[in-house]
Amino acid sequence: MLSEQLRNYISEGQKDLIDEGLHLLEHAENSHDENLHDYSFVVFPFAKAYEGFLKQVFL
Repeated sequence: MLSEQLRNYISEGQKDLIDEGLHLLEHAENSHDENLHDYSFVVFPFAKAYEGFLKQVFL
């Protein structure tokens, strides 16, 4: 999902957060029997990885 160039630039922690987010997204997509009203648990790992990326770029 990530380009090789981006994967080489971001930290291991950011990679782990993205992988965790992808896992949670897959779980949410496959949970047809659950009626979820809040998907913030899926967005949070991506938001944290993006926050780290922005810090890395601007600091």
